[in-house]
Amino acid sequence: MLGTLWSIPPSKYPAKTVLVCLPEKSIYHEFDKYPVTTIHYMPVWSDNEVSSCRAKIFPHHDPTLVEELFRKWGGIPRFVLEKADDYPQQKNLDDEISKCDTSLFNYVGDTNNYDGVIHIHTNSPDEENLDVSKHYQKKVLQFASQYVSEKVMTKIKSHFKEDLCKFLMADMPRLGTIRGALFEEVAHQILIHGGRFKYRHLDSITTSDIKHILLDKQNCIEFQEISQIEDDKYCRPLQKNFTSVDAIIAPTMLFQMTYCPNHPIKISGLKSLQEKLGGPNAQHEIMFFFVLPKQLYLSFQKQQFLTLKNTANEQKPAWITRCIKQYALEIDLDSVTEIRQV
Repeated sequence: MLGTLWSIPPSKYPAKTVLVCLPEKSIYHEFDKYPVTTIHYMPVWSDNEVSSCRAKIFPHHDPTLVEELFRKWGGIPRFVLEKADDYPQQKNLDDEISKCDTSLFNYVGDTNNYDGVIHIHTNSPDEENLDVSKHYQKKVLQFASQYVSEKVMTKIKSHFKEDLCKFLMADMPRLGTIRGALFEEVAHQILIHGGRFKYRHLDSITTSDIKHILLDKQNCIEFQEISQIEDDKYCRPLQKNFTSVDAIIAPTMLFQMTYCPNHPIKISGLKSLQEKLGGPNAQHEIMFFFVLPKQLYLSFQKQQFLTLKNTANEQKPAWITRCIKQYALEIDLDSVTEIRQV
């Protein structure tokens, strides 16, 4: 006697096809032609994710070694964890850096030519962006780490100094390139080197209200945790997507590097720095400097404060309204030829 007979009529059911690949256009070009396809970017690992993976899967690795490799490679577990003890693999990073040339200026992340040197960062979920449908869709190119950016800048300044200046001082920004990361690194080095800088208050109705500020030459302190920020020292976050600022001299100065005319301030980032800026009862002025190239300095306008869902918020915490004042600070890229590594 025959058992149960199952009849499966042909039918179509809705399904999602997911293609996981390197961000190389040649791989996903045809797939991207289909209707309603969309592209999302997978972020590199955070330090917390690397630390958790080490404890569970690679407990034999010294945490200090893993942290050191994270500071070099960024959040790439293959080299920070899996190949942590593999010397030939570890040497690959310096080999990639040594190959950097002017082609880096036009790199947009669509090949693997610089995948060890340049990482794609994206808009991961955070309290500032609650619309889950928009997560992981933006692409921002950043150097893999502070170690990499310093090594690359040293190489470029030594061999392609004039090309670097022309690239950074071009009137029209090349969207999607590494220009933003290059400008940020140059600006950091100029500020750390110290000197006299031109600045103006963004509340002023006239661009002729220009003053100068003198910054001392000092070493840069990199911080992983906000508790590591020291007063009166130039501190910059190791985290590439640190919210709101690129550097801080606590408790009176914040620095945000940008070559774009629109760069809103995220309130959540300021809240995280509140205690280092004097706490909620602070009464002193906190100078929020937008560090700008010369061609943007005079036209740059006062920026909005953003809160949940990236919407403008006029009801800021009282201490922000009371203490934080916005300024434009000019970086003269003509002086890039005089920058020395500090």
